[in-house]
Amino acid sequence: RDDLYKKLFSTDLDDKSILWVTQSYFSGMYTQENDYRNRWFENATADRGEVKMFLKFRPEDAAKGNTYGHETQALIRLSELLLIAASTTDDPEEKTEYLEQLRINRGYQTGNADGFDPEVLLDEEYQREFYGEGQYFFFLKRNQVKTIKNQEGNNVGIGDHYIIPMPDSEINNRYN
Repeated sequence: RDDLYKKLFSTDLDDKSILWVTQSYFSGMYTQENDYRNRWFENATADRGEVKMFLKFRPEDAAKGNTYGHETQALIRLSELLLIAASTTDDPEEKTEYLEQLRINRGYQTGNADGFDPEVLLDEEYQREFYGEGQYFFFLKRNQVKTIKNQEGNNVGIGDHYIIPMPDSEINNRYN
């Protein structure tokens, strides 16, 4: 995980190589100041202006005594279970209850999901909760989503097929 972080998110990378979030995209994604997931990002300056750097898995945090984010990866989290439950129920009220419980655990107040479309909120919570981890990809795949919004707010096609590269160990050990 350290190598992956250093290749994609490290502040030592060139601005054109690093994965960062524009301030406007970040503000649209994390709308509540109380959302503790905001602390996974840090302000930085890049060629394009002010950006947010993703720090959740930064190895340097281990030197500061924060080994939880650096060395530990849960197999499944309560937040993931709540999102799975919300995505599998057909009852909008039940879906909203699961999403509200998730959001309360992230620093929101009671009643935080009132007035929101549960399907839109589910998508947004998957993005917030799993930023930089990959589970959102499988959410999109499972729901056969064809386009997503990029940082500029434009719809971008993500292809008709989701193709994950096959590991070399599987390719090299196949019977022909």
